[in-house]
Amino acid sequence: MSRSLNIRNVRISDPQSPFHAQICDIRVEAGAITHISASLSEPADEEIDGSGAWVSPGWVDAYSRIPDPGEPWKESLASACEAAQQGGFTHLFSLCGTHPSADLPETLESVGQRSRALLCQVHPLGMVSEKGQGKELSELHMLSQAGAVAFTDGIVASPKLSQRLKTMQYAHSLGLSLWSHPCMAGWLGEAKMHEGTVNASLGLKGIPSMAEFVELQADLELVRYTGASLRILGVSCRESVELIRQAKAEGLPIWASVPVMNLAENDTAMSGFDENFKVLPPLRSEDDRLALWEGLQDGTLDAVISNHHPEDAETSLVEFDYSPFGAATLPLVWSLLSRSNPGMDADALVSRLHRGARTFCGLPSLVLAPGAPADLTLFQVSGETAIRLHEHGSTAVNMPYAGQVLPGQVLGTLCNGTWKGGLR
Repeated sequence: MSRSLNIRNVRISDPQSPFHAQICDIRVEAGAITHISASLSEPADEEIDGSGAWVSPGWVDAYSRIPDPGEPWKESLASACEAAQQGGFTHLFSLCGTHPSADLPETLESVGQRSRALLCQVHPLGMVSEKGQGKELSELHMLSQAGAVAFTDGIVASPKLSQRLKTMQYAHSLGLSLWSHPCMAGWLGEAKMHEGTVNASLGLKGIPSMAEFVELQADLELVRYTGASLRILGVSCRESVELIRQAKAEGLPIWASVPVMNLAENDTAMSGFDENFKVLPPLRSEDDRLALWEGLQDGTLDAVISNHHPEDAETSLVEFDYSPFGAATLPLVWSLLSRSNPGMDADALVSRLHRGARTFCGLPSLVLAPGAPADLTLFQVSGETAIRLHEHGSTAVNMPYAGQVLPGQVLGTLCNGTWKGGLR
């Protein structure tokens, strides 16, 4: 027999819901919302007082890396889902595994089986190419049958144009979702950060914005040529935002996402040689950062991604030049958005974490109303979160802002009929 749950006195944040911006009680039974009203008289098996809290459809993280199977000591499926839940996410689209990697059916099947009892729903991504090297195409159809929901090699350098054309045509013929990160491989090399005045002052080789938007322009031409759709990972510069804006106005079937770190910081964060800000795509100029916010606000950019890339101490805590790109960010997304928001309406911002991300990922939209699945995130626009290593689920050591207190707070999630949070 399923348990009933009442969430009381909570503000609904869902512009498509008839209860949007109202303080309501929500009743959940058998994994579904049964009633929403100003005051529910019937008690439930479990009661949660949400006074001062907001509730929205469950948040979706459209891209992360989890090195399990292969290197679970960096981050396991279980710890990643714990971190995601503490970050407010009920769905996690992730490229899982290192050795073996997500170009093998058994990797995807293992992730699917092991994640069923975890705190959020994991949607495994399959690798487009063998071992993610951008050379030989993976067995996409076989990987799809094994559980891959979409295909990407992740936030890495783009393969050569001829390979991308072949991949796009083949994925389109099978009706598979292709996700791509535009980045010219030749610009990476020994580069450590964005190319601009800051990298010059620090004596570090830089990655220019051109490395991204030139490859993006090529990808958009491939979309025009093939008629295929494309999801774009990791937009980071003003020129890319403008290209995407124009392409959407033209009607091209594209969707785009932006990493939370690129919304939160610019390249001056690298001045202290903190390896936790060494991310890919790199933190760019303040002009680029504000352009990303403009794109998010006007719908050019559909979703915010964590771009979670966990590392252990042996790999991460080395000289800056040798530390890998990536930061552990799953538990930090809402706090970073709250901290850096230049004035975007809070309800619209929250909608990018559920409706926008669902659109990017191809999930059906979810509206907070009776009859809808009980897939919810409770959070505060006010409040604070103290960032401490290993206290937010993740086992990674490369978590930025450790020791700081950030604005915004996630209070809990309701996923697969299970409430997880501190409120009672």
